[in-house]
Amino acid sequence: MARGRLVIFEGKWKKDRVVPLGDRAYAWVKKYLNDIRPQLVDGDDCSHLFVTDYGEPFVKNRMTDLVQRRSTLR
Repeated sequence: MARGRLVIFEGKWKKDRVVPLGDRAYAWVKKYLNDIRPQLVDGDDCSHLFVTDYGEPFVKNRMTDLVQRRSTLR
């Protein structure tokens, strides 16, 4: 992330991808990794960036569902 890129392993269609990450997004991902994610994951940490309240990896399309639900509330 420090180089302004996020590497996604086995994403859509099982392909690895490099995604550009702006300064603001970098700051929020870093804050999530340092402050929030450690509270969600206990002993058996998975390698997924985003995890549920139970420390499990998001299932397919979960992030999309959350963003869509949030955007309709405004």
